[in-house]
Amino acid sequence: MSALSRKINAHTSGYFDLASLIGIVLIARGLYKIVSLGQLPNGPQLVWWGYS
Repeated sequence: MSALSRKINAHTSGYFDLASLIGIVLIARGLYKIVSLGQLPNGPQLVWWGYS
């Protein structure tokens, strides 16, 4: 995983790594569900939505 993170970091000129990309994907997925379903979940549920 650390090798993949280094490759991502090198490919994005140091802007992102694996952890930050995973975080962005989870946040984007949660926001999509808020907008599309019109629901306002609590924090842990937002993370679960992104994970699932």
